[in-house]
Amino acid sequence: MFVEAVNHLNPSQNVERLIEKSAIFEETLTKLDTILITIGIASWRLSIVTDKIWEASLWKTWNGLKEHVLCIAKAEALCGEFHEIFMFWELNTRNISMALNRYITEMGMGVDVHGRNYTSAAKRAVSDAIRHSSLNFFQALGKSPQDMRITLIIGVPNTGAVDTEAVAKELPYGEVNINVVEGGLEVPNEEGLDAVVIANAAVLVYFDE
Repeated sequence: MFVEAVNHLNPSQNVERLIEKSAIFEETLTKLDTILITIGIASWRLSIVTDKIWEASLWKTWNGLKEHVLCIAKAEALCGEFHEIFMFWELNTRNISMALNRYITEMGMGVDVHGRNYTSAAKRAVSDAIRHSSLNFFQALGKSPQDMRITLIIGVPNTGAVDTEAVAKELPYGEVNINVVEGGLEVPNEEGLDAVVIANAAVLVYFDE
């Protein structure tokens, strides 16, 4: 189609048209170069402005970061000083405690007739010790049953045969510290295959004062 359109034109007209279009093309290229140069200058200026903004932001960020670092350093220094003070206080107060005064001493005996069940004998001894008393002085002392510090001493021939946790549960209140020592009695039967186990219990109750 392009060839046919050209053939319909006068040769002289074709030349004139080509010259005209060439001039327009050159002018267009010149304008395009100008536009590109302008864009380049604008981009360069924009990059400078961006760099300035970035540098300013970085400086502000660095200043803020320095402030945070200084705050952290101060906090760590204060924590270090506090730790030293706390350690000094702990070392100097470790052996200082409130005086424990004994208010109650109860004794009991428990027996397991068959099976050599030392734990059952010990539990019965504790039950025997505490079932014959009623404590009515808590209000006068300004204390509660949970304030009791209890030392429970169990005496049996075989100290390793007692379940101390199970025996301690026989005391419903207070903080219990159990100590099993050699004591009590084991009475074997005639055949020597079984024995009666007798356990003794001492319940010592203290209060912090």
